[in-house]
Amino acid sequence: MLSTRFHNTAVPSFSNLFDEVFNRDIDSNSSCSTSPSVNIIENEKEYRIQMAAPGLERKDFKVETEDRKLIISSDKEKMSMENGETYRKKEFSFTGFKRVFSIPNSLDNTKIQASYNSGILTVIVPKKDPVKAEVTKIEIS
Repeated sequence: MLSTRFHNTAVPSFSNLFDEVFNRDIDSNSSCSTSPSVNIIENEKEYRIQMAAPGLERKDFKVETEDRKLIISSDKEKMSMENGETYRKKEFSFTGFKRVFSIPNSLDNTKIQASYNSGILTVIVPKKDPVKAEVTKIEIS
């Protein structure tokens, strides 16, 4: 079972089937107010996580694994300055998020791939090949 921890204050509701596959959890210590929407698609070979993140760039993301967890995060500072004759004004805007997905043993966390295109971050987590049971004939004496 792949489960998710959403680090935000607004948690979307999902269908019961989704909840059975992806248990969600809220980190109450998070200071982030928004988190990108996520689609999680499963096929026989992999899970594909699509994260809507328009306005960000490839360099703004941090994707890593730690203790069978996939961590996707971003911290971005936006700064605009207006210069006038009698004043100087700076405005800082910080945006960030952190999403944590638990990776079960049935998935291969050593072959995770990520790409960013047209505002969508895509992370592919491949499934491990099923281990085929060896049959050994045991002689009865």
